[in-house]
Amino acid sequence: MKNILISVPPLDEQQRIADYLDSKCAEIDNIITEKKQQIETIEEYKKSLIFEYVTGKKEVA
Repeated sequence: MKNILISVPPLDEQQRIADYLDSKCAEIDNIITEKKQQIETIEEYKKSLIFEYVTGKKEVA
């Protein structure tokens, strides 16, 4: 194990990589938040449709 060489990029390159990953993670988190909000909206719409059909406000064609 002592003879295994591990290459380590320079600190500035490590920082650029970390910054890039941080920005991509932030983008992904934003997309996940948007999709969760869309799912919540669709679930609310689904519940309202079911309620309208169950109470007779709408009829199945």
